[in-house]
Amino acid sequence: MKTFLFALFLLSAPIVQAQTIGDEALRRAQQGEVSFLEGEFIAYLADTVSPGYAEREMNRQGFVITSNEIKPIKIQLLSALSDSTLHQLRAHPQIRSVEYVESSVDSVSVRNSLTREGMTEEQFNTMADRIIESMTEARLILTFRYSVDEKTMKSIMGLYRNTAYRVIQNYPRTVNIKAEPGKEPELMQKVEQLPFVTSTAMIAVLEN
Repeated sequence: MKTFLFALFLLSAPIVQAQTIGDEALRRAQQGEVSFLEGEFIAYLADTVSPGYAEREMNRQGFVITSNEIKPIKIQLLSALSDSTLHQLRAHPQIRSVEYVESSVDSVSVRNSLTREGMTEEQFNTMADRIIESMTEARLILTFRYSVDEKTMKSIMGLYRNTAYRVIQNYPRTVNIKAEPGKEPELMQKVEQLPFVTSTAMIAVLEN
């Protein structure tokens, strides 16, 4: 049987954090100081699983997915690429897309931070537009296919030794599964029999 984990949600407005439960939180849970969310648990999946595959296989086994966090690996390319390298990356069978994405700038906040003193409306708008334009950055983002894990990603990028990059998305792949209240552990054992499930987690709720 795979190891059971406990997912701990720290509920402190306005931010909700999730983390694997630590020794102290586990002690509190065992003493009844932490309650567990009923009717739902988390399944951690292999890092090559796609949303379509997970949903299809879970449904086939009669498990109901309430939500999922399954996203492919994404990196930002930091080097200037030649046209031939860019073409090779876009044609690679394990790469889903290579595209320029503009970073978002809160133009309202920028304008609110500027002072209008000594400027006409036209001068103010011109200055604000220039600042916003200078802050807008087009980033080259490469998205891999779902079947690519971190090891494979590094192997692929190793073919382009002069191309610097940084990983901007590589999260554990999880799904939340519906369960009859009180029968979560029983269903978790069944879910863990699936070959693409690495572990399961109860969801503990701790109010700070």
